This record gives sequence, C-alpha cells and structure tokens, in this order.
Amino acid sequence: MGSQYETRGSQSIRYPTSEQELNPPGIFGGGLQKAGQEGPESYANPELQRQIEMGNGAAAEYAQSVMMEEAPVMDLPQPAPDKLGTPEYYDARVDDNIRRHLGSPPPPDYYLGYGQKYCRRFSEDLYPKLSAEGKKWCIATRTNLQLEIERELMANPAKFAALEEDSGRFKAFAFGTHPKAYLDGGLRELPVADLLFISATPDLDDLLSPDGLAQIGVVFPDVAGAKAEEFVMDAKMGMEREGTMEWAVGDREGQEQEQQP
Repeated sequence: MGSQYETRGSQSIRYPTSEQELNPPGIFGGGLQKAGQEGPESYANPELQRQIEMGNGAAAEYAQSVMMEEAPVMDLPQPAPDKLGTPEYYDARVDDNIRRHLGSPPPPDYYLGYGQKYCRRFSEDLYPKLSAEGKKWCIATRTNLQLEIERELMANPAKFAALEEDSGRFKAFAFGTHPKAYLDGGLRELPVADLLFISATPDLDDLLSPDGLAQIGVVFPDVAGAKAEEFVMDAKMGMEREGTMEWAVGDREGQEQEQQP
C-alpha cells in the first residue's frame, strides 16, 4: 500500500498507510549512525556533518545526544537527525506527527506553511545572491532553526507532543527561537548588502504578523547597532544608483574580480 495525501490550505499532508510507515525503524535507521570503529564523525547526514566540521557547537551537542538516545518510545515524537539541515526535515516532522495522530489534530501549520516554505526559498532563491559569508550564514541558520525544534523535542518528548497539538502555540514557540538561530549563524557579521537581500526575502504578511514583528524587535536593534555606519554609507550608495539593489551585486562582483589571481 502507498501513502495517501490530503491538501489542507497550503499544506499537502501525507497519511501513512503501511505498517512500516506507522511503525518506522528507530531513529538511527534513516541516517545518523552511532559511533563505532570509524569514530563519532561517521554520519550519513552530510548537512549535519558539515555543521559539525564548521564548528557549530549546537550541532555537535545534538549529534552526541542522539547517539546516546535509548530505544525510542514510538508513541512519542522522534528526532529526525537524518533530515536535519534540509527542507525535508519539515516533512519528517509532519510524518512523525501523522504517525502518532493520523491527522487529528493536524500537524502544526508552522512546519510546511513557514518552516519548509522559507527553508526552500532561502536555499534556492536567496543563497545565490549572498556573499561567501552570507552563504555560510544561510547554511548554518537553516540547521540552527531545526536544531532548536529538535532540542525542545529531546528535552521533553511528551511536552513537545502537547505543544504540537496547539498550532498557534507551536508557531509562537518556533518564532521565539528564530532570533537566536539567526544571530548564532553570524548575522551580525554579514555585509549590509546581504542583510538587505535577507530582509527582502520573507513575504510581507509574515514579516508584519505579531510573531514576525516580535522577532524583528529582537534581531533588528542587535544587528543595526553593529552595522549603523556601514548601513548609512551603503544606503547612500544605493540611492545614488537609482534605488535598486544592483549596486550591491555590482560592488561584490568587482571585489571578487579584484581578489582573483
């Protein structure tokens, strides 16, 4: 038997129909392997491994916690280390929720309506526009946002399950983790041009929602204080070039050409 799909608003939700989907293998069956003779750096998830190699302490701590996890209690939420750092992570969270609830109550809207939506947009649309530093931030932040969910789950699976049952409360929780994920990824150190591209990526409705405004209220003063002088100079240059963002791309291309041997 295959899986059945239901479209709920903007979400396409897959309902498991086989025994294998209803009772999947343990958390290590999909990718992340326990430490063995090859050492703790043997992971089947390249995104998680890359973050560990880049010095992401939260990723390393999470991997260690997962490897020490005891046999899972299948009626509770399960970690998804094999999907961490990818847009498919949010599918895994929806699948895990459906496995336990069979769609009633439905999974939190945040997973597909916000988390996956922007994971794909930042990875596919924003990433090519960013500087080298911005690209590193994009990759790190993609993982950090998901790590915050995973850490909340692993701290108390039963409490996390109850949180998932209230879509509004779950969204507020998830949005509350965004500022830390952005800043830990290195947002303060990015060039102003990158910050402009990043700020122009979300939909206006999401930015101006109560949860969106709350995270802006935390992140903007922190970053603006560090970038005030640079922002003023770059904004002036931008206005002098017809108010478009082409100036940012042009300057970056010029700098990259100068750096080539």
